[in-house]
Amino acid sequence: MAAVRFAPTEEEIFERFLFPRLAGDEHALQNSPIRFFELYNQDPVTAAFPPQHFFLANNHYFFVSRVPVKPASLKPSRVIANLVSPGRWKTVGKAKQVKRGNTIILGQRNTLDFVTVEGRGQGGDNMSTKGS
Repeated sequence: MAAVRFAPTEEEIFERFLFPRLAGDEHALQNSPIRFFELYNQDPVTAAFPPQHFFLANNHYFFVSRVPVKPASLKPSRVIANLVSPGRWKTVGKAKQVKRGNTIILGQRNTLDFVTVEGRGQGGDNMSTKGS
């Protein structure tokens, strides 16, 4: 018996999951495999990710609230509060455009690394953990 796996294209993620979520279409999201998850409130190394038994190995899909750095800012704060050593998610590289076909831009995708800051302000080094 063949196993069913969730492996959407980037275009499908935008059109079938992200756009309905932004539009507030709760009916379209009732059976969505992508759930809301408070990533920024816990250490990603020890986080208890929601069960995603039909996703491909090492792939996680979830909606995350974006809290701005400042009240009037569009830039999200990616600082993780509940860590032994403070850390944050950091964008890496250039944002990739997600398109329908070759012409219509649906949005963009960023790769994130989780960076802990050891001894910040005391000449410490940044320690990076891949977490895209």
